[in-house]
Amino acid sequence: MTVYLEGLNLHNYRNFKELKLAFNNNIVVILGENGSGKTNILESISLLSPGRGLKGAKYDEMAYNYSGNWSTRIYLKSKIGKALVASAYALSNNLRTIEYNGSKIRNTELTTLANIIWLTPQMDGIFLSSPSERRRFLDRIVYNFYQEHASNINKYEHLARERLKLLMQNNSNLNDSWLKILETKTADITLKIIKLRSNVINFVQGYIDIVDAPFPKAQLEVNHLFGKEIEDEEFLETYSTYLYKNRQKDRITKRTNLGINKQELIVKHKEKCQLAKFCSTGEQKALLISILLGQIEANKAIAKTTPILLLDELFVHLDDKRKDCLAQYIINSKLQTFITATDMVGLERLAAIGQMIYI
Repeated sequence: MTVYLEGLNLHNYRNFKELKLAFNNNIVVILGENGSGKTNILESISLLSPGRGLKGAKYDEMAYNYSGNWSTRIYLKSKIGKALVASAYALSNNLRTIEYNGSKIRNTELTTLANIIWLTPQMDGIFLSSPSERRRFLDRIVYNFYQEHASNINKYEHLARERLKLLMQNNSNLNDSWLKILETKTADITLKIIKLRSNVINFVQGYIDIVDAPFPKAQLEVNHLFGKEIEDEEFLETYSTYLYKNRQKDRITKRTNLGINKQELIVKHKEKCQLAKFCSTGEQKALLISILLGQIEANKAIAKTTPILLLDELFVHLDDKRKDCLAQYIINSKLQTFITATDMVGLERLAAIGQMIYI
């Protein structure tokens, strides 16, 4: 199934008062000086994915000159047919609304329309950043394989908040009964999230291992919540018991001390058997691209759809051999790929067959 954007209208968005663009269904090269708004165009497209887009920004920060309100209209050939996805943010109620062909949908439903994969220079430091950054990176990958994953995470966060509210109240038999129900539900949704993360790690790893490209193979792992993998029933019982025993600790710290927030994506340079955080800057970028290629191939084979690629300043920290290989991969993939750059160096072959947009 081929998915691609046909057009994009931005109103009051970032540094664009008004912008209208039409796209072909292959390579789109966006060329412009620093600060011209190239990455902002990619960000607006990335909002087709659950969450706050490739910058992780607050919605009010996306408004033109911080003026409060903004809107986007994206026309695409989606997984379920022709689609107009209209998104609008209003500062007055701090709310973003999303409509699919005129009907309101939730942020978590966007993966039913398209799968978006992005790579930005800010991600180059992901192996040195916090575990939460790598966990969000993993969850974005999972969204493209399991549409329910974003909803599961929202449910988990809701249950965790409700449990903490009860823990902060005076203890009573009524609270104890409701806490048991919340903890049982929390254990169930936690198991679902962990299993989907594990499944996708295996999907992507399988394709990382078979992709023929001059990039080091990334070895992906995710830590087990209790130090080892255990059967589902044992997990549910162990986790529920943990929540029960740690009520006092969670009440004092005002947070859930063991949950999906304790899982971490671990990435190694497979050939060197070395953690990615100890690799050179160039190796780290190459490992990220290794994960990107594995994700793309797994998406096509398992999710049975073509992802849309957003590649911001793609060739930074790559040598000529890897630049050439990556350019050829993009050409051969025939995916709709948006690439930003400040100049044409390394992009000649891509530009020759793609659509050029000057900002």
